[in-house]
This record gives sequence, structure tokens and C-alpha cells, in this order.
Amino acid sequence: MKIKVFLIAVIGVLCCEFCFSQPPNDATPSKTKTYFSIVHPISTFSGGEHTFNFRNSYKVGFPVGINFIQNQKIAYSIEFVPSIVVNDTTSRVGGLLFHPGVIYRNIAGFNLLTRLASTPMADTVSQLL
Repeated sequence: MKIKVFLIAVIGVLCCEFCFSQPPNDATPSKTKTYFSIVHPISTFSGGEHTFNFRNSYKVGFPVGINFIQNQKIAYSIEFVPSIVVNDTTSRVGGLLFHPGVIYRNIAGFNLLTRLASTPMADTVSQLL
């Protein structure tokens, strides 16, 4: 139930931007970019344990994100990473990682992306699926 409320709240916030946003500034228009990728972690640190991928199981993640580019100096990013763990005979949802962050753009030709990683719904997601 909590995950449904959370997803409805996130969708509501994203939709409100389109309904109640200010008119765009012609000098520095804001942009919204989305992306999807695949992550194959080399190793995992969890509960004080260090395990390598492909040793006892295989883990893969699918990051999906939205970047809100405000101007030439700063942008905001939201990323969700659902993961799947595959053993010899079974596969299961490994969790859902939530990654909000701030992107500092064009610093000496590079972008600096800071992220806060949180998995508050890992057990809930596994139980629902």
C-alpha cells in the first residue's frame, strides 16, 4: 500500500509541474531529459558482506532517470534502479534503489553529479512481486 501511495505522489508532483509551471524564460530555457540503461555491478557490499557478481548469483539493474536542467550551471536528477537477482534455479526482485541528486554543470568542461542512495522499499517491492 505504501508503494502505491509513493508512486501516486511522485506522478502527481511531476504532473503538477506541467499544470502550474511559470512561463519559460527565453534567455535560459529549462529542459527535461530522460534516460534508461543497464547496470552489471562488479561487487556488492551488503550487511557487512562483500560478494562478487557471477560467483553465486547474477545481479542486474535497470536505471531509469529524469534530469531537470534548470540553466547552464545546475540541474536536478531523479533515478530509480530496480534490480533482479538470478540464482541457479530462481530469479527474484532484488530491490528498488532511489537516487535523487544535483548536477553541477560545466565545471572546467566536466559535470559533477552528486547522488543520495536509498533503498527504503526493498522489502516491500520484493513482497509485492
